[in-house]
Amino acid sequence: MIAGNKRGGPTSMTEKTHESKSNKNGQKDIPPLSHEVFSSTKQSLGYFTVSGIEQRIGYKQQDFPIFCIKELLDNAVDFLNNNYRNPEDARIITVNLKLEEDAILRIVVRNSNDRNIIPFPDLRAVVDYDYFYSSKRNIQKISCGAQGDALKEILAMGYALVTNTDTGDSFKDKQWNKPLTFRFNGKEYKVYIRVNKAEQDRSIRLIPGPPVAANNYVEVEAALPIVGNESGYSIILRLKEYCKKRTLFCNKVDFRFGWNDAE
Repeated sequence: MIAGNKRGGPTSMTEKTHESKSNKNGQKDIPPLSHEVFSSTKQSLGYFTVSGIEQRIGYKQQDFPIFCIKELLDNAVDFLNNNYRNPEDARIITVNLKLEEDAILRIVVRNSNDRNIIPFPDLRAVVDYDYFYSSKRNIQKISCGAQGDALKEILAMGYALVTNTDTGDSFKDKQWNKPLTFRFNGKEYKVYIRVNKAEQDRSIRLIPGPPVAANNYVEVEAALPIVGNESGYSIILRLKEYCKKRTLFCNKVDFRFGWNDAE
């Protein structure tokens, strides 16, 4: 049965609810204003915070270098497995690690590419945070690396790490000015990221570099800041051990390693 109002018409649930909140004078009770302050952050900016990256990749901050070298190695292995399957093909992967005096770790992974195959047909799309672009995504095949996001995560890690202790009340605009560098098909490209927290936005700059003398390899170079209590030398040791174990799972690949421990 539907209740009637003073005019004889049906009373809606909304009207009944309002009536139940009226005071003795017939005036509506207005709930008090909340003193809580709410803020929001664009979901895409989760790429540029330590907590956001940790949630996405399942690695803690101290293991970001491990994730970085793992994904670069996996991408190199996948490239060789997809394009160089014949026994006579060269299948070489080289890893170089270097510590710089300004507390920066550089990770360089190179794989052979004797036939000069194009590894990144659209490099700008690879680092576009608004879209997924990957040769691995939505394809039913076995591959090693993450499904389309790893290079974006690696590009964002430097900024996330150097701004992790920023409380937001400083006028200093912290940025990470080291690029993610690609060398392939005789060319070099540097990708820079800049984040505008106030506007909740970010921009990508892809800058072509000088020609590379050789075109028979694919190389990706990442730079990460050394933060926290762990020394760069200790990080190098952990990466060494990881690489030694990683090579046990890759057949028919010639792994070569170079270290600069800055001892």
